[in-house]
Amino acid sequence: QQRPPAQMAIFRRAANPALAACARQASTAAPSLLRLNEVVDGVRFRTPTLEDARTMFEIVTSGSLDDNSAYAYMVFSTHFASTCIVAEEPESGAPLGFVMGYCPPTDPEAFFCWQVGVTEAARGRGVARRMMESLCKGLADTSGVKYLEATVTPDNEASRRLFAGFGRRAGCPVKVTEDHFPQAMFPPGHDAEGLFRVGPFEASDIGAHDSGRA
Repeated sequence: QQRPPAQMAIFRRAANPALAACARQASTAAPSLLRLNEVVDGVRFRTPTLEDARTMFEIVTSGSLDDNSAYAYMVFSTHFASTCIVAEEPESGAPLGFVMGYCPPTDPEAFFCWQVGVTEAARGRGVARRMMESLCKGLADTSGVKYLEATVTPDNEASRRLFAGFGRRAGCPVKVTEDHFPQAMFPPGHDAEGLFRVGPFEASDIGAHDSGRA
């Protein structure tokens, strides 16, 4: 007796009720991608597009941040756009800053912040904090994110205040593991980086314990 073609066998397996139920469950469980576009207190916060990549790169190279290749910002603003955010003036579209990161495949409940950049015009307006809170609220709602992670050098006081302040305003623990990435792993001249892990939190926790401090 002739066997059915392989393609027919595939369709027959897919028609199995148990497999079909698993497929529906997987589809239902898949998190929706975050898309932001809101104006809050005079600043627009939105999901980046490819057109934002060059601006992100220029913000980094004009300051003291570790610069990556221009290509890296193209990848983040497209492949990882749903885990990034940009801030701009709502009328003129002038850039104010960005946050870019991703959810590690081994820890999908965490958002790992790769880099935060702000322009000179954004200094003193709480833009970095507001970008981080807007992005993490959205990710908590759409993807079930419960933790914020980042690695920070010992002398980066601004970033350390940002992540510690996020935890304080969300009312959740902030765990710091120094030398998470040891100095010996970096090229000469680069300090070790400590891992900040902030959480767990829910979307409603973020910013809820605002004491007026940054």
